[in-house]
Amino acid sequence: MKAVSIIFTGLLFLINTSCQDSKPMVDEPNDLSVTSDEVENIVEPVEAEPMYKEHHIEIREEHVNDEFIKGCIKAINEDDAEAIEYDYRDGITEERAAILMTYWLPEQPWRMKDNFIALLMDQDKSIIGALAEHELDSPNDERAYALCILTDNWDQFDEWLDGRWDEVDPAIEAYKNSH
Repeated sequence: MKAVSIIFTGLLFLINTSCQDSKPMVDEPNDLSVTSDEVENIVEPVEAEPMYKEHHIEIREEHVNDEFIKGCIKAINEDDAEAIEYDYRDGITEERAAILMTYWLPEQPWRMKDNFIALLMDQDKSIIGALAEHELDSPNDERAYALCILTDNWDQFDEWLDGRWDEVDPAIEAYKNSH
């Protein structure tokens, strides 16, 4: 019991001396009234700039009340792959795919176009064929999605995504040569 008392006394001594040695930093205010005045001068954060400021997609008036389409476009604008895959892809219908295709343009940046193909990859090529054809030239992984969509063959898709990219480009060339 005496050993516990000695340890406890030692801990109290350490805590007490460390608190006494603590001094305010040079710029640290000693009273809270100064700090509360400064709080009033804080500027509210401005909404983040869209990733593709130059090519930012604006929602058209006819879709302003469609939360799903607005969410899809926001995810594309913000390059939000997680939202595209987990929040929106499964909710895409033929009608929604057709609407979203009206927002796609060949002159958009590759990452933006890649987001479109990632979002719409489960749709029929009769709706997204133009996008898929264009995506064959993507410098990114989404060119594999495009090839699978256009050929209706997803057999090698998982293997390609697991690192067999050396097979994707020859398969794309073979597709282009046959069409």
